[in-house]
Amino acid sequence: MIDLKPSRGIEGVLVKLWRGGDYELTVTGRTDITENFLRLHFVAPELLSEQSIHPTMWVRGWFPDGARSHQRGYTLVNPDPEKGTVDIDFAMHDGVATRWARNA
Repeated sequence: MIDLKPSRGIEGVLVKLWRGGDYELTVTGRTDITENFLRLHFVAPELLSEQSIHPTMWVRGWFPDGARSHQRGYTLVNPDPEKGTVDIDFAMHDGVATRWARNA
């Protein structure tokens, strides 16, 4: 699961003002695409049933870093509303989301 609910600060307030929803994505698997790219597989039935799916659909993931969370945006890959599954690709560099993905 991406969000462990630490403080989201001003970024979280802005997302709420823009009417961003809160959805839980649960990791179900992983595929190493290359040495520098990792694809995580998720189940996200509420997200995919409540939102219109389109080719450039993206989400903001909140990643824990001590007492705070940092958000990063990711394009959804292979969304399947019928199965409630989606993939997200991570570029493997040094960063809070990369560290989270590497350990997921």
